[in-house]
Amino acid sequence: MVKIKTVDAVKAYEALKSLKLSTIDDDMMINIWRNIKMLRKIAEEYKKDIDDSRNALNDDEFDKMQNRLHLARLREEKVKNGEYTLTDEDRNDVNEINEYFAKYSAKVEKFNKEIDDKEVALDIIKITDNDFLKVLKANDKDFSYMEQFEWMIC
Repeated sequence: MVKIKTVDAVKAYEALKSLKLSTIDDDMMINIWRNIKMLRKIAEEYKKDIDDSRNALNDDEFDKMQNRLHLARLREEKVKNGEYTLTDEDRNDVNEINEYFAKYSAKVEKFNKEIDDKEVALDIIKITDNDFLKVLKANDKDFSYMEQFEWMIC
């Protein structure tokens, strides 16, 4: 049983599912597939938790601020095209929008960090370093790529 951060399990899932595995024997390929299958559940739950946290942190002002942001971007585009000159009121509006979204982002980031750092216990099937080296070579990856899987390699 291996304990890792949720975010590391999600990264491993994303990385593993994109690898070509044709260079290793069938048994090891099946073991990697089983690991991917186990990690998929964590990745799906993680995505759901992240989406839920964003939605939960949206206050009554969020939609209004999204609309203001959209209008500010349209004004900015007009300024770039020489069709409009920003007023002090426009600049104040942009400052309020930036302040709101900076606070919102900080809240989301703090909440998501808790989700990222939550430990999960995995019954991972270890992959031999020789098989993993074959996979790295077949996928033109270097040793720095391998570091994210240290907990999976025996």
